[in-house]
Amino acid sequence: MYTDDYLVKIKFIKDAKSLGYSLKEIQETLQLLSQEMDKTTLREIVQKKIVEIEAHIDTLHTLQSLLLGLLKTPQTDIQNYLKSFHIPE
Repeated sequence: MYTDDYLVKIKFIKDAKSLGYSLKEIQETLQLLSQEMDKTTLREIVQKKIVEIEAHIDTLHTLQSLLLGLLKTPQTDIQNYLKSFHIPE
């Protein structure tokens, strides 16, 4: 029932979602593509997403390091920390 052009767009949307693009980014890219985007612009969009992904990976590595550090924290320090949140009755 769908035209080949429509199927290409659906595949593009699914693929872009799986690569981490937001629906807004996909919509903007589709609008650019509908205006006969050149190779340079497409490469710039992809490079920008790579930079965003690398920043996200760095953030996740930092979070992982913090959590690993927490696992190495002595139990007494953790208990004292948790007690600091208790409200005296």
